Amino acid sequence: MVILGVNEYESRFTTERWLNDDEGRVYLVDDLLNDHELIGKTKEEVITLLGSPTETEYFKEEDSVVYYLGAEREE
Repeated sequence: MVILGVNEYESRFTTERWLNDDEGRVYLVDDLLNDHELIGKTKEEVITLLGSPTETEYFKEEDSVVYYLGAEREE
């Protein structure tokens, strides 16, 4: 039970956690998507919630916003 409580706490999305733990984002993303409707938000609203996008050449499309989520999580 303690392990579940710790994992649940560590997987709770907050903007502060998102901004301060690039590698841990992979554990926050499910909570983020459950609690925040990103579809329909403006680019500025997303950046306010998640900070500046990750600079990358991947997924380069007009008006795309890309964030590094960390290493792939193990199930």
